[in-house]
Amino acid sequence: MKLTFNNEYPAKIDYTEALNQLLIKELDVLLLSKWIETAEIDSLMYEIDNGLDKIEKGKVIIPDGYFYPYPYSVVQGVKKEAEIMLLKYFTSAITVNNDFIAKGIGNVSNWYQTKLEKLLKVKLINLKTEYGLEFAKTNLRILETTKNGIDIHCENAFLHQLTPAFSEWLKLKVDLENALSVFSVIQKPDKGGELFLYDLEWENFKYKLNDSTYEERHTIDGQFFSSRGIKDPERKSIELNNGDTVIFRAAQIWHAINKIEGDKDRITLGCFIALGYDKNLYYWS
Repeated sequence: MKLTFNNEYPAKIDYTEALNQLLIKELDVLLLSKWIETAEIDSLMYEIDNGLDKIEKGKVIIPDGYFYPYPYSVVQGVKKEAEIMLLKYFTSAITVNNDFIAKGIGNVSNWYQTKLEKLLKVKLINLKTEYGLEFAKTNLRILETTKNGIDIHCENAFLHQLTPAFSEWLKLKVDLENALSVFSVIQKPDKGGELFLYDLEWENFKYKLNDSTYEERHTIDGQFFSSRGIKDPERKSIELNNGDTVIFRAAQIWHAINKIEGDKDRITLGCFIALGYDKNLYYWS
């Protein structure tokens, strides 16, 4: 696995070229140390601690914590169920895109986009439907302490669960199966929460998540793979601190987040980036 890491941001590398290498699979992971500044983290944490009570309707509870707002992965089902989930997703997207404000930062979604554009020296376009509905620009993921972290997965392993028309539209718009994940650590837990990357890609192990159990996917030592006839892949553990940011090939590379322990939840802010078939770069969450 080809890993680029810089201990002190900014490093003397071409971040635009690093992004291109990620998109064409010549690079797997880009790590940025302390990319989010302490003052920015303090501002975000104040809003998270004091302001998220007003957006209860826009968050999704998962076994290990919650998302805010709804991630695009909730758009599942057909007919009436799909209509309901589409409405919930795009309604919560409007809320986070317009109303997630932090003192000293302003609109959080716009601030994060601007930081990424300055770093990568590219223009990022927020994904919109043909009817002009904006996808959520960013997403908070709160993983609660004493819980299991995030199960083994890659983004491609759940795409079949999306509402067919929604999934097909995305696949015609962007190179969804090679999308990149970007996330920044806003609060590091006392223990655990490391990012685990497995030296195994979707194209070599096309296993659908709903063909396994929650418990199986949390055997992060590799039993999830070996029990399905795949030799235990090499696992790289990456410990991240407050302000650290990761850009990696999440659609293809199988990965997980270690169990959270101690008194603090693990809180990250992030989005996805993919190359559009019109050659523009799009982002969403």
